[in-house]
Amino acid sequence: MEAYQHHRLTLQNSIRLFDLHGAEPGSPVCGTLREVELPEDVEAAPQYLALSYTWGLPQDISTTPIWIGGKSLKVRKNLMLALQALRDPKDDRTFWIDAICINQADVTEKNHQVASMSKIYRAAEAVKIWLGSADESSLASMAYMREASKVAYSKSPTTKAEASPPLEAMSSLIQRDYWFRAWIIQEVILAQDIDIHCGSTAMEWEIFADVYLSMHASLPDSHSPAIQLMLQREAALQDEQLLHDQTLDSASPRNP
Repeated sequence: MEAYQHHRLTLQNSIRLFDLHGAEPGSPVCGTLREVELPEDVEAAPQYLALSYTWGLPQDISTTPIWIGGKSLKVRKNLMLALQALRDPKDDRTFWIDAICINQADVTEKNHQVASMSKIYRAAEAVKIWLGSADESSLASMAYMREASKVAYSKSPTTKAEASPPLEAMSSLIQRDYWFRAWIIQEVILAQDIDIHCGSTAMEWEIFADVYLSMHASLPDSHSPAIQLMLQREAALQDEQLLHDQTLDSASPRNP
């Protein structure tokens, strides 16, 4: 079993992207790596998804590797679970994932790529947050939020939530290790779009954050890092919209 070796990047402003091959559940995780240029203008960047996740402990190596061009690359268990959950049954999906797309054995490259992380996450068409495997608490929380969002966006004044929020389960979901990573602040705030994945369940960030912020005073951990991050992204988006409106206003012709 030949181990995969990263080729040296040829450009100062290039990154690697991982094309995760489509496959049915249970199949080996396979893909290809390619070098692409990441321009200063993020709107001209190639299309890819950026993964935001926790690495886990160094000893938590998956018992099976991923395969890149027929060669093996060891990854940690949490990343393997994310790849298995996020791949499409048929079509390839393109990702930027630090543990795969950065040559972790090359300190110079690693330092250069880490310095470009804000640009990488800002240029991605979407950021995929991986919270880990599902459990009873996460399933209950995601189901409640999905139902609550239907009620919130319903045009019928008679539509009401059928159940009270499962506070203990909701609290458990925002106490997962992911929310305590310092790096996620820039990954979340700079993202153009975000989806949250927990096991096989996915949800848009807007729904997730709206539900939590509407009820966070009822949670025992109402000042948790997760809640603070939701507030930070909300403020950043408001600032961005204000700047956009001011730019449009200054560019419009004024009456004499």
